Amino acid sequence: MKKILAVILASMAFTGGIYTIAIAADNSQPHYSTVKTMSPDEAAASRARNIYLNYLSYCLRLNWKNPVSNNYQAGFSVNIDKAGRITGYDTIVASKSAEFEKAALQTILKTAPFKPLPNELKMGSFSTEIYFDGQDIQANGIYASKHMKNKVSQNNKVCRTVEVEEAKQLGMQSEYPQYVSNAVHSDISSQIQQNWKPYLKTNNAVAVSFKIAADGTMQNIKVDVNQTKNPDAADAAVEAVKSVKLSKVPDSSIGANIVYYFAVGENLGF
Repeated sequence: MKKILAVILASMAFTGGIYTIAIAADNSQPHYSTVKTMSPDEAAASRARNIYLNYLSYCLRLNWKNPVSNNYQAGFSVNIDKAGRITGYDTIVASKSAEFEKAALQTILKTAPFKPLPNELKMGSFSTEIYFDGQDIQANGIYASKHMKNKVSQNNKVCRTVEVEEAKQLGMQSEYPQYVSNAVHSDISSQIQQNWKPYLKTNNAVAVSFKIAADGTMQNIKVDVNQTKNPDAADAAVEAVKSVKLSKVPDSSIGANIVYYFAVGENLGF
């Protein structure tokens, strides 16, 4: 079971999403327990991180001019200090076009410095991976700073005039994690437990993902994992989720992504 939880939590850290994780410990009377939830401070930090990454991508798009075709890619790991200045970089995806790669790197170096890092992240500096794919540019992740072979010192002032909120509003796509309270977790778990018809055997598992809608229903319900030969098990799990209806949904929980794991046994391979 420790292995299962470690893999699940690693996935959560990678995606930045919010998940309720439920483990059915008994086949006839499944017990649901929340392994991890996100505090308001964590949710604020996650949202700030996503907005800032959108802002970086948007700024780079403003200054990017593809010198060749859209068939090339390039990727860079970039260190940025708290003030938004680039302090170093490494190439992590070399392009098949030297001209494309050079133009992509110059776009990064000439666009900075960016806006200062949001206070919610409480980091003195960070590393991010920036990928150019034809006309698309994506900044992925905010990590602890790495040692860079290529050091940079710059005083350009290109993207300071672009507001972070402006970048968020201009077509940037990102799902901001929501905070799901313990009361909402408990209500969902209680209703699922009441409506769950157990079809699982030892070392069986079904994972169902869904979102909390504003009207209290669960939407976008789908089976993510079905480790059982009995199709009734997956159907029963979906029906249990469909039956949930919250009488009151806090604004902070609307749109939250949730994954429930119905599982029996310890070697399920999640």
